[in-house]
Amino acid sequence: MKPAVPTSFRPAWLPAKEGVYLVGGCVRDLLLGRTPKDYDLVTLHEARPLAEEIARAVGGRPVLLGKALFPLYRVRGREVTVDVLAAEDGGIEEDLRRRDFTVNALALETAGSRLIDPLGGMRDLEEKRLRAVSATAFERDPIRLLRAFRLAAQLGLHLDAATERAIAARAARLKNAAGERVREELYALLACGHSHAAIEALSRDGLLAGVLGEPGTPAAGDRAVRLQGIARLESLFEDPESFLGRAEAAAVARIDERMRRLLKLACLVPGTGEALRAAQRLRLSRRDAATLAELSLRGREAERLLASFPARSLRERLSFLREASSVFPGVVLLALCRLAAEAPGDLGDRRTAALRLLADHRERILPASALPPLLRGDELRRELRIQPSRLIARLLEEIALERLLDPGLSRKDALELARALAREAPSGPEGPSGPEGV
Repeated sequence: MKPAVPTSFRPAWLPAKEGVYLVGGCVRDLLLGRTPKDYDLVTLHEARPLAEEIARAVGGRPVLLGKALFPLYRVRGREVTVDVLAAEDGGIEEDLRRRDFTVNALALETAGSRLIDPLGGMRDLEEKRLRAVSATAFERDPIRLLRAFRLAAQLGLHLDAATERAIAARAARLKNAAGERVREELYALLACGHSHAAIEALSRDGLLAGVLGEPGTPAAGDRAVRLQGIARLESLFEDPESFLGRAEAAAVARIDERMRRLLKLACLVPGTGEALRAAQRLRLSRRDAATLAELSLRGREAERLLASFPARSLRERLSFLREASSVFPGVVLLALCRLAAEAPGDLGDRRTAALRLLADHRERILPASALPPLLRGDELRRELRIQPSRLIARLLEEIALERLLDPGLSRKDALELARALAREAPSGPEGPSGPEGV
């Protein structure tokens, strides 16, 4: 689709004033027929009065974010966010020449809807090309090295050859970018349905170590497996029913965007040490770091289960499903896709094993989770006369597992099982101890 100047774009909050311009990504999105998530305005006058006028129109208030010399005001309304900045010396065209890519070096005059395009960004959009304003754009802000691949994936653009060479030559600079900014760009990239091609390109250009905090670049074979794993995950997310059964595909469809991003990230950092380094480098939230670590640990267990099927017992499968409940069913898909990337020819039996795990979860784990427990921890301590210890948790886990194997297990049966297991437990901090020991 050829971009068109959006002359009809006139929201009520946007003042039609001389020397006021919509700039950057919002103009690019408008040209592509997309609805921008937020808007950037540059004014040749003072920023604060303009920000206050917009705030009154959208029901928000201006918040100062920038430095005193070049103040940036952010206005958050109920349905829109607008950043207002005064142009630096040189006017609007000079402002655009300091931006990252030509498709973002565009301005739309609010007074007359005139498009200002000093660097050919409109033509680059028409030809689906992402081109840096200049090689020095990456030196001014190293996060732009990663942003190039994110924009290419989001907008369906290809990197200009000279731009990609400039990125590869400066790849080491990405290590200087703040972890929070790297995380936001990476998350936005991983949220794309077809991110694997962009991730493969940034890996080829040497940026992966700077993104993940790795001390070196993975060997070519290992890197190929990681990237192929992401490609297979994305294919499965796009059309799960072509590979899984209808019920299993429905479970895949319920995996939320957060988990999908983290599953792709887990493909890139398959080891627990790598996952920890990535979490530190990207300054992940506690929740995301814990999920990534769990995916790394349980993913390897799932791979062993799938690779040895049907040698593993039902008890082992159910024990795994309980332990991996916080990352299920994604962890099974992660293991399946990684194994398929390593050995595509062996996929048949592993697919059968994955389907069995998904069915076990649907047929056994989910129904059992809706039932009240047969015994509580305080009941066990009272009935068995044992002190609070980790033994209680182990006994409760064994009872829950036995109930999965035998849905007719009674409270009396559960108590007898707990007594037998408690007798076999070693004495000490985790076993029966003191005058109340069994």
